[in-house]
Amino acid sequence: MSDIFTLADRYIDSFAALDPIAATGWGIRDHDHRLTDYSPQGHDAVIDLLRSTLRDLDRVTIAKDSDRVAKEVMRERLQTSVDQYEAGESERDLSVLRSPHGSIRQAFDLMRLESDDDWDNARQRLAAVPVALAQARESLALGLRSNRSAAPRQALACARQCLTWAAGDGFFGAFAARSPRVPVTSEAQEAAAAFGEHGEWLQST
Repeated sequence: MSDIFTLADRYIDSFAALDPIAATGWGIRDHDHRLTDYSPQGHDAVIDLLRSTLRDLDRVTIAKDSDRVAKEVMRERLQTSVDQYEAGESERDLSVLRSPHGSIRQAFDLMRLESDDDWDNARQRLAAVPVALAQARESLALGLRSNRSAAPRQALACARQCLTWAAGDGFFGAFAARSPRVPVTSEAQEAAAAFGEHGEWLQST
C-alpha cells in the first residue's frame, strides 16, 4: 500500500481503541466489550491522535492521484473534528439525533450478538454504562462552567430519551431478555438506572 493508505489504516486502528462505539459501527469487533470515554480527558486523547495524524499527513509521499484524493479527504475530516473540539463542541454535545448518551444506547443495536462470547461482550459493555454516562456529564458540566451549553430544549428532549430508555418496560429490560444463555439482567438494570440518573441530571442541571 502507498504511504497514505498505510497511515489511514494505522489511524483507524488507533481511533478504534479510543472510540469503541465507533469501532463497533465500523465492524471492528475487538472493542465490543468497552464503551467510549466521553470525559474531557477522553476527548483530549482523541484530539491528540487527530493532531498527530494531521502532522503525519504532511510527511506522506503522494505517488498517484488516488493518494492525493485520500490525503485531501483525510485532512478535511480530521481538521473539521479538531476545529469542532477547539470551538468547545464536546462540552455542549446534546442532540436527540447524535449525542454521547445516544451513541452509548445505540452501541447495543450495532454490536454482534450471535454467540455466548458476543453476549459476554454485551454484559461487560452494559456494566460500563454508568461510568460512560458519568464521563459524558463531566464534559457537559465543564461546558456549563465555561459558559458553553446546549440549548435547553435539546437538554430536555435528551432527558426524555434517557428516561424512556430507563423505564421498566424500556430498552434495557427487553435487551436482557434476548440473551439466550449469558445472564445480563443485573447489568442491564444498572445501565437502565444510570440512564434514569442521566435524564434527571439533564432536567435539573
